[in-house]
Amino acid sequence: MARFVYHYIDAGGRRRWSWQKAGNAATCSAQLAEGGIYPIFMLCLQWPSIFAPRGLPSRQLALFFRQLAMALSSGVPLLEALHHMAREQSSERQRAFIVRLETQVLSGKSFSQALQQEKGLDPMLAHWLAIGEKQGRLAQILGEVHRYLEERERLKKRIQQQLIYPMVVLLAVLVIGALLSLVVMPMLARQFMGFEANIPAPMRCFLLLHDVFQAYGGWLLLALALAVGLVLVVRSRRLPQEQRVLKRLILAWPFLRSFSVLRVYVPFARLFGQMLRSGVPVGEAMQSLQQCFRRSLFAEDMAAVAAAMTHGGHLSQALADASFVPELARQMLLNGERYGRLPEALADSAAYYETILFEKLGLWIRFVEPLAIVLLGLLVLFMALGLFVPVLESYQSLLVQ
Repeated sequence: MARFVYHYIDAGGRRRWSWQKAGNAATCSAQLAEGGIYPIFMLCLQWPSIFAPRGLPSRQLALFFRQLAMALSSGVPLLEALHHMAREQSSERQRAFIVRLETQVLSGKSFSQALQQEKGLDPMLAHWLAIGEKQGRLAQILGEVHRYLEERERLKKRIQQQLIYPMVVLLAVLVIGALLSLVVMPMLARQFMGFEANIPAPMRCFLLLHDVFQAYGGWLLLALALAVGLVLVVRSRRLPQEQRVLKRLILAWPFLRSFSVLRVYVPFARLFGQMLRSGVPVGEAMQSLQQCFRRSLFAEDMAAVAAAMTHGGHLSQALADASFVPELARQMLLNGERYGRLPEALADSAAYYETILFEKLGLWIRFVEPLAIVLLGLLVLFMALGLFVPVLESYQSLLVQ
């Protein structure tokens, strides 16, 4: 629902402003006409699409799939289940989401086709559910999708919790350093200038930094904001050439290479195993995974694996040159494929490398904290030299006299 601000002339001939909630401008005009109001000007107040909420959050979406799976498993028809779930929702956003799905299904579309119309929803989920509809196993696939979303949310939250502390430490160091460099030291430097004392080199550096920021600070902040915005746009619309350049830069650093590989492989293996357990053929599962990871650093590798599987190749052969699959994982998947236990091999390798991923994160966190403290200590030492050097020079000059 959007808000429309409109300008109209009331029965007394006075000009007035007001607002109305409606789905679109035509609906708003019709609602106002019913009350005898005919706007001479109307403006829609709505956030741009890049800021508008897209679909449901992962946790709410997982809960919706779980409830729907339980209803279908109990023999409740799809439309009836959607109707009752919409009536039970306390959140307007969740209710609107379910009502949109119900409306699409009533118009003759399948459940997966209705999901494809939702903005911000991973198209891989709709494709996965479409396979379940073809096989007549929609309730079971909904349960698998729920478990996948829960695992993805758990992994995401665990990574965020690991990164919060080092980010706070780094931010604190940056704020303290900025305050000392741009406020405290320039004030002290100007005090020395007032006493006609020689300003030491560290103080001159801080004073120059303060003057530059005072003169061009607004432009520097604007350039920083534009750079961040450009990075976000490029990240959301990443082209193959940009992916290759970014991939080469990241893979050149051993820690970043290892972290990037594990961050892609763990959800890939977990989701792949869940799809195979739910009865999705290997080729179709790989096609869905290619769409799911189409914006990752390893999108080209995913596309190559999917193409090899489409032409009837074995998974172990297709993954042989994939840079997002660790060496040990390749051997585990080869044995799983050989002995008919590929879903189990994928799940085991995902659990194993998830442990390694968080061990590496912990190592990085243990490195960041002392590094931040050392940087802050060096800054304080630099400032102390700027303060005490002129004091010592003055003391020596007094001794000479």
